[in-house]
Amino acid sequence: MHLAHALVASAFALRASAFLIPLEISKAAEQATADLARLFSNPNVVDIGLDCPGCPFFGAEDQTQPQFDVDNKIHLIFGIDPEHGLTLNSVPIFPHDPTNAGIPYVVSAPQIKVEDGLQTEPVQLEFAYERLQPVTSKEDPGVTVLPLRFTILGLRGYPVKVNTISIDLLETPTQTTFARYDQIPFEDTPGATSCDTASKWSLCRLRAIIAARLQSIMEVAKARAHGDKSWKHSGCGGKKFGGRKFGPNGRHHGHGPHMGGKHHHGHHHRAHRLGHILHQTLRFFVIPALLGVIGGLMASAVGMLLGQMISYLWTRYYRRGQRGDASVRVVEIVVSEDEKTALMDDASDLPPLPEYTDLEAGAKS
Repeated sequence: MHLAHALVASAFALRASAFLIPLEISKAAEQATADLARLFSNPNVVDIGLDCPGCPFFGAEDQTQPQFDVDNKIHLIFGIDPEHGLTLNSVPIFPHDPTNAGIPYVVSAPQIKVEDGLQTEPVQLEFAYERLQPVTSKEDPGVTVLPLRFTILGLRGYPVKVNTISIDLLETPTQTTFARYDQIPFEDTPGATSCDTASKWSLCRLRAIIAARLQSIMEVAKARAHGDKSWKHSGCGGKKFGGRKFGPNGRHHGHGPHMGGKHHHGHHHRAHRLGHILHQTLRFFVIPALLGVIGGLMASAVGMLLGQMISYLWTRYYRRGQRGDASVRVVEIVVSEDEKTALMDDASDLPPLPEYTDLEAGAKS
């Protein structure tokens, strides 16, 4: 019976010459086909006309007064230069030259009027550029996929709400090409809803993007940590390393009850936890502190030895060369008050002073 229905349905399907496709799906398919055609025609250039609904349009004639009721697009051309890497409208953006790290680069892009294709002069962009964690192939470590994201926050100081450009670069030891590019809807980007009422739109969006990136990094780190922890637990508690068994309620039943009918797992787990805590304390606190103290003492001892050696060499060669071989002895005589009085009383018994003769004048003093 089911076979007959299937045959009838297939017969009607064979006679059908066309299928009805919704308009939205057909437009998306046409856009995807056009993007793929441009990508395969020149794998080193990506030409994007980014829809900018509600964006200010800086006309070709008067750019000082923007128009807000004109449908327009932002013309972005991503390219790969053998010397400068990834460029946007001929401006290198990745990798950034480390010698000019403190100098921000300015990126501008022209606007295209949807109605007649009129193109304006380049307008300065306020943007956020993200470089995500690269993905390396396990089969070929030399092949790496580098995900990038480019978000336009404003046009010449005016906030805009546009999609984020997502680009994947394929890096090999010989060349770098575009692997894929896509657009992330504005509603799915960080700060799209939370910054809607903010006075400083661009700054709020930038903070939201940074916070989202940090949160993603923390989630990846936690996932890796949980993965390592689960691997250790499975390695320690698997059948290969001791054959732990778990009951239907998740409790451990690796050992049967003893003669007294009581389990000893509580003491075992507490001892294991205490040992783990002591091990972590020794590893991360005590041992590094001891190493720091030992290193400080060694540095102090070496400094003292060098200081003594320099002082000895200075005294031995430099100071001796200035003073010669003469040596000076300083003798300090301490006389008490009684001895001083006795000396003054006995001064009359001392012999008179000798007479001195002035050789030049020849007279007696």
